Amino acid sequence: MNGAAGCLAPERATALIAPPPRLPFMHAQLARRPGVLPLHPSAWTVVERDFAAQAALRDALVARQPNTVLALAAEAEDAADALLEAVLDHLADREDYAVEPERRRVLRPDGAVVAVERAAPMRTLARLTAEDWCLMQRAPGAEEYALTAAALCFPSRWLLAEKLGRAMISIHEPVEDYDDMLARRVARLFDGLRPGRPLVRVNWLVHDDPALFQPLSESRHAGAGQSTGQSTGQRAGRSTGHSTGPSTGPSTGHSAGHSTGHSTGHSAGHSTGPSTGQSAGHSTGPSAGPSAGPGGPGARGFYLRTERQTLARLARTGAVAFGIKTSVTPIAALAPHEAAALAEALSAMHDGAAAHRIGEGHHAAALAALARIADPGGPRGPVAPGGPRGPAGPVAPVATVAPVAPGGPGGGDPLRRVAPTPSRDAGLRGD
Repeated sequence: MNGAAGCLAPERATALIAPPPRLPFMHAQLARRPGVLPLHPSAWTVVERDFAAQAALRDALVARQPNTVLALAAEAEDAADALLEAVLDHLADREDYAVEPERRRVLRPDGAVVAVERAAPMRTLARLTAEDWCLMQRAPGAEEYALTAAALCFPSRWLLAEKLGRAMISIHEPVEDYDDMLARRVARLFDGLRPGRPLVRVNWLVHDDPALFQPLSESRHAGAGQSTGQSTGQRAGRSTGHSTGPSTGPSTGHSAGHSTGHSTGHSAGHSTGPSTGQSAGHSTGPSAGPSAGPGGPGARGFYLRTERQTLARLARTGAVAFGIKTSVTPIAALAPHEAAALAEALSAMHDGAAAHRIGEGHHAAALAALARIADPGGPRGPVAPGGPRGPAGPVAPVATVAPVAPGGPGGGDPLRRVAPTPSRDAGLRGD
């Protein structure tokens, strides 16, 4: 077993990436809910610097906890087959993948060979790409779409076993600001999806735990900042690794309207090995957990967790494929003006929304940590709305909307981060 999964238990490992290619709280179009933008089909999936480390973790989780990270309801079997075929079509056109003509095996960008298991489409999907995948379908006569299948290796404080089969509004019950009005907007958004015309949005959270795999039961959400519970009680689905137990889809972290991104770092180093703390360079290797640093209160740190979320209609079945690429960056790696913008976004939230974004009881500590980064010589207290900006002056957008065309800026992805200095995003591909 290579990379991250061989050094730490996958349940506690992470893959940190810096600098962040996406900062949705600094992008006006992404800040408005549901904050979706058109996406060229060629940019449906991404391969970024954390790919190898995340892929090793995904392989390990699928092997060790298939009933926790995979689910497939009987009514979703055709849609799951269609999603696998669509992803294989897409990967065959990517230069960093190699798909056998017979489609029995796929060579990933990290050099691993993945067998295509037709009897286990969600398990195959979990190992093929950096994205988690959820299938949303609307039963005849139903008003809302429900989660019917998932390959979910990196949940953000929710349990797949609690979500399968539930409708969107029910899935988001722990999220205070996911109300009936937003649910109706999401349903209209889903209804408007057309095959071959995917959409993208970005969700963001601030966690005190950098682990990628963070399952958490709804009953334990009050203590979300410190727990990584595991799911139980799933029934076997069509094949090993698929469950049909009572579980639902995108909730507090992954959802039909949340986000992704990465944080920054200022060093020439690029680490792909195990790390026990925050790295000064571009770290994509596994980390043992929270660490002390300029962004952390005492011995604990905070991490920007972003989710690049794609929505695509599958032509044959009409199901909606929801892809989620998760990225984790220490907030200590943010530039001062980026930390100030994040602090402003958090300060503007009411208590319920802030608890969802950060975790119960961590709001003041996260703001204080961001204040130290935004203004190292200033006061140590929390940042008030409209507070410190840092040396860059007023916060300017760091992502722009690029033309949606093949081979254009960002490879057809409208979420392209514009670096404040020429060197900040050197080598970043895609977004």
